Amino acid sequence: ENMPRSVNYRREKLADILKPYGTIHDLDTDNTQQFWDELRRLSFFSQTSAQVWRISTAPTNGPKVVAAISRYVECNAFYDWSGGLVWLEVAPSADAAAADIRRVVATHGGHATLMRADASVRAAVEVFQPLEPGVLKLSQRLKATFDPAGILGPGRMSTSF
Repeated sequence: ENMPRSVNYRREKLADILKPYGTIHDLDTDNTQQFWDELRRLSFFSQTSAQVWRISTAPTNGPKVVAAISRYVECNAFYDWSGGLVWLEVAPSADAAAADIRRVVATHGGHATLMRADASVRAAVEVFQPLEPGVLKLSQRLKATFDPAGILGPGRMSTSF
């Protein structure tokens, strides 16, 4: 009972409180759907030809990972999952800064996947986080057990399969 009136009142009060800090964007149903659609498409990176990485790490490590990577390469970051998911944009290069990004991720924990780069770059570097030797052997044994003929996605997740 009376929820729409209460919600409208609280929304108006919140807008009044936040007004000094900038423009207020009301995420009504249409705006909410548009916002999540743009986020899903990573539209904030669509205005550039930069290479894009998806880095998954502990939420407290996200800012540390970006700070460490920025010591080696100029980058822009967008944080999701309270900092545990980082969308990282780097300037186009022959290796998409893979060595630096992977070294930092290995130090702080997590994994990095190259999401957007030219075909030549994607062919030159591992798109997916290389597996540690023990995990790689286990994965290879599992794949051999479930796909002895090697017909299901050969080389899809790792060139080592």
